Amino acid sequence: MRKTFRKFLIGAALLMVMCSTLMAVQAADTLTIGATLPSKLDIDVKTTAFTNWPLDPALPSSQTQTLGQTDGLWVRGNRNGWNVRVTSQKATLTEYSGSDYVTNGNYLISPLTLQVNPTDSGTSSQITVSIPPTSGVSPTLWANGVRMSGVGDGWRKGGLVFNQPVSWDDEPLLESGRSYHNVLTFTVAYP
Repeated sequence: MRKTFRKFLIGAALLMVMCSTLMAVQAADTLTIGATLPSKLDIDVKTTAFTNWPLDPALPSSQTQTLGQTDGLWVRGNRNGWNVRVTSQKATLTEYSGSDYVTNGNYLISPLTLQVNPTDSGTSSQITVSIPPTSGVSPTLWANGVRMSGVGDGWRKGGLVFNQPVSWDDEPLLESGRSYHNVLTFTVAYP
């Protein structure tokens, strides 16, 4: 009987060691994860310049230069409601030497107008680009943009249509290397 009791004690001790080992293997703990995701926006003007735009006062109305959606304005954001505004360095296309605006140089009488043709997002406006803006605020070119959800890389694309009125009162530039010039800045923001 002693042998049996001893075997029982040894068996019970082994069982307790195995149970504590199993309990250690099955122990658990927790990890809490906290993250933030801010609102993000990105803008890309695919064509950074076009030159040699032949303007002619003999042609009727304003003259147009068009950039398709592939070459135009691309915007993406991770929430809805973004707006694109436009500002320009000069009030109208102004005489440029190739490296700087000409002091007391010529300029076109009428300002440039610009319109975006968006793929399928937001509201497009035809705006007049001038400085200072007539309302004191840069005009909104593309309003209420919608985020691209579950499609490709998230870019919304818009073609750009530039219209420049030209009249017989606009001065031709006679000096070699001169052109009419302006720089537009496109800004995207949430209201």
